[in-house]
Amino acid sequence: MTSSILPIDWFHRNYSVKRIREIAGQEAPVSLIPLGSQRSKDGPLVEITDMSGRSWTLMCGAGPLTGVQDVLVATPNPDCLLVVSGGQGYWVPATEPSRYQAVAAIPIVQVTKASKDLLLLSTFTTVVALGAEGRVWESARVSLDGFSIISIDATTRSLLGKGFNPHVSSDGFFRLSLDAGIVTLLREGEEGLDQGERPAEALAGAALFVH
Repeated sequence: MTSSILPIDWFHRNYSVKRIREIAGQEAPVSLIPLGSQRSKDGPLVEITDMSGRSWTLMCGAGPLTGVQDVLVATPNPDCLLVVSGGQGYWVPATEPSRYQAVAAIPIVQVTKASKDLLLLSTFTTVVALGAEGRVWESARVSLDGFSIISIDATTRSLLGKGFNPHVSSDGFFRLSLDAGIVTLLREGEEGLDQGERPAEALAGAALFVH
């Protein structure tokens, strides 16, 4: 039996997703991502069908993390999908899976929909933004080891987070620009929510894989 993969539809997509248990009897061609990887027999299997009706089966190789939720996320590009398996992410064109690209963010421990045109990937120390054409920016280090996203302000297009600040040897708050990925460390008392800000529990899209 294969492990399950969780489809997340935060954006419109021009393809359908069907989780399957095995490839025996499947007529659709199989794409192993990444090519040449050693895939566990318990890895996730997904059948992708594009708008023309053509189907292919996605087989994911194992990433660096174990015991975490694998996800398949719709992206700001309706013709591309993001697969995160074992903390490793892949940007995959739905019609040409062989043209996939590995996302330079390892390991991915959280995926967040920041806006209608931006997807955020969190590692233990940095944030990577994906737009319609793929990678947009990568932030500087926001924490020494692990951080949380507290809120997102749609008006100022910024993110409020909290992580361990090595300069003061304690947890501290930071703001991250969604347009440029610029990090601003905040002094104590500067972290109050602005009027247009959504608290973390109200975020429409936040998938946490590592607790």
